[in-house]
Amino acid sequence: SPVSKGGGLLITDEDRSWTSMRGDADAYRDDIFTPAPVGREGAERQIAEETYARYLRKARAADLSDVARLNFIYQSGNDSAGRPVFVVVTKNLPAKHIDMERVMLYMILIMDNVVEKDYTI
Repeated sequence: SPVSKGGGLLITDEDRSWTSMRGDADAYRDDIFTPAPVGREGAERQIAEETYARYLRKARAADLSDVARLNFIYQSGNDSAGRPVFVVVTKNLPAKHIDMERVMLYMILIMDNVVEKDYTI
């Protein structure tokens, strides 16, 4: 029921919703503050981020020392714009004799700290 307050302002029960309990406050806050993907591009980006996170977990759990010994990729300082530079030495990569998924996992592991920034290969 509306309540009159001072200069004719009416406050309804709906206006008092902030005073009622909402169950799990953390879940409610996450629903409010977690941006939902917008359209197809947002959904595709979310899928890509989930896929990357899955590969990163796999890379961190794997023993990739055999791939690292090939020394086919390494970070070599920064370019003139300050971006990290990665050098790929393809002659060190025996593509016909190595599991390319393990190569990809190693690259993800090496480049993870700059993946959200600009870089040069």
